[in-house]
Amino acid sequence: MRRRSRPPRAPTVGIWGHYHGRNLGDELVVATIVDALRRRLPEARAIGISMAPEDTCQRHGIAAFPIDPGMPGVRPRSPAAEAGADVPRATALRRVARHLPGARRVFRLLRLLVRIGRELPFSLRALSLLRRLDVVVVAGSGQLLDQWRGPFGHPYTLFRWACLARMAGVPILYPSVGAGPIDHALSRLFIRSALAPSPYVSVRDRSSAEALRAAGVRRRLPSCPDMGYAYRRDGEAKPNPCLPPGRGSVGLNAIAHRDPRYWPRGSGADFTAYLAKMTEFAEWLLERGCTVTLFSSQVSADAVVADDLRAALAHRGMDRHPCLRTAFTDIETVADLVQVVKDFDVVVAGRYHSVLLPILLGIPTLGLAYHPKTKDLLHDLDLDDRCLDIDTFTPAELERRFLALADESADRGKAIADRVAARRSQVEVQFDSLFGVNIDGQQ
Repeated sequence: MRRRSRPPRAPTVGIWGHYHGRNLGDELVVATIVDALRRRLPEARAIGISMAPEDTCQRHGIAAFPIDPGMPGVRPRSPAAEAGADVPRATALRRVARHLPGARRVFRLLRLLVRIGRELPFSLRALSLLRRLDVVVVAGSGQLLDQWRGPFGHPYTLFRWACLARMAGVPILYPSVGAGPIDHALSRLFIRSALAPSPYVSVRDRSSAEALRAAGVRRRLPSCPDMGYAYRRDGEAKPNPCLPPGRGSVGLNAIAHRDPRYWPRGSGADFTAYLAKMTEFAEWLLERGCTVTLFSSQVSADAVVADDLRAALAHRGMDRHPCLRTAFTDIETVADLVQVVKDFDVVVAGRYHSVLLPILLGIPTLGLAYHPKTKDLLHDLDLDDRCLDIDTFTPAELERRFLALADESADRGKAIADRVAARRSQVEVQFDSLFGVNIDGQQ
């Protein structure tokens, strides 16, 4: 009797990254990957590997697995707690105990023992998952850095999964990844070792390539823009990306820059100075008759900053101004973020994807760069004049750049739209390569 052949199994793709739901810039990239996979391979199955599997399942409609031990899912938290989601906070007991002689060493040892105890069973479960996957795609954004928790944060997590994937015989692909800062020698070793066996690595910008070269990565690093360029949205971009006369709607993204409640090695003085400048600029906008809406693609950490800014405006008698609004309660998903942003006439933003998204929607955008990635993004689109350094800008300079947007020609708007379309095409071609015919990860 002739044995009936089995139909080919639909591919299963892991989407790996330090995404956790409240950073909608990261979630935009994940949503773009899921959509790109479904458009090219409708029968394929996606599995998220994230910091908040329960949230990933609800948000993207895919099964999910924790990226690290001790992450069973996502639990409701206060905005202040969410603001520090990337940085472990000391409990009240630890804050008291740290003043006792030798307490710090004891806590470090206990933390290490707990981590070691969790590592082996977690790695066995992760290895079992990887053996069911055909390929793992790293969800771009800023994965190759050690800013959060040093070498044993992002770098070690990446290294662990790369080793397990190699044991399972599953390729890990790194399309349009961002890199830097990478300050520690151990971080550089982890990242070099993770990237070495990968059949595909591309970087989203020049500064990422430079950071990896400085870390000792010697492989070819082709450039491909951020995967967010390929995010598919309803409707068309605004046809006339110029500041309208009279009263305009301004989206203002004040971020937790150097905020010690959130930022690694933050500085209260630096954050206070930054917040004062943003407050002065917001007051200027309101006095001009603009509608100012506070928003962000990071809806936890920056919601706290929005409250700080409103409190600062209260000292100037402006917190109850009828044209001052806050959009954080309206933003839970990427679609919500797009819905809010699309109604702005101008955006002034610090977060990378809070800069990129309005540009994709045809909205004039000024970027306050806290990292080279924002400078690279705007330079690539020939928008250097729309980028200011977040530490050195003055409110007066920001006001001049804002007013200059009204004098820009429609021709420049069309040129920007053409460049955006070209970058989107590059990302789609990369997805064709990843999910079109090369699902096994071979170049």
